[in-house]
Amino acid sequence: MTPSASVPALFEHQREALREQMEQLQRTMDVLDYKCWYYETAREAGSVGACSSWTPRRSRSASAACAASCAARPAQTEAARKPKEKLHEFHLQNWKGTLLCLVIALPCWWLGKRFPIVGGPVFAIVSGMIVTLFIRDRSTLQSGITFVSKRCCSTP
Repeated sequence: MTPSASVPALFEHQREALREQMEQLQRTMDVLDYKCWYYETAREAGSVGACSSWTPRRSRSASAACAASCAARPAQTEAARKPKEKLHEFHLQNWKGTLLCLVIALPCWWLGKRFPIVGGPVFAIVSGMIVTLFIRDRSTLQSGITFVSKRCCSTP
């Protein structure tokens, strides 16, 4: 096979790959157009419930694609509809561990200011180790402790 004979085949292969990418991008654009229409319509109507039976004027294929992709995530849609309930559930689940971390952190912060050579984090680690010795059931505290350690104590 000569080098000149394989060049057109290479270009054809690249052209086909590019067409597939363009089709995928068009499907993505259709879904984004549908979502923009959906949220604009919901904002004008004052409720997302107003959009449930409508189809967008821009692209009907996007409606089907978005409906198919959103059908796999009903819990996410439900959670978006009820942010107060989600926040309330979060507080009920995490308040004990968060309060424990706060009770440990405040005195340790104060001690860290009084004894800067040792520092507040060292006092907090030692205090946490001591408190852990007296807690038998950590299951109710674990989610709050995890939240504080990942969201509040980590550096951005």
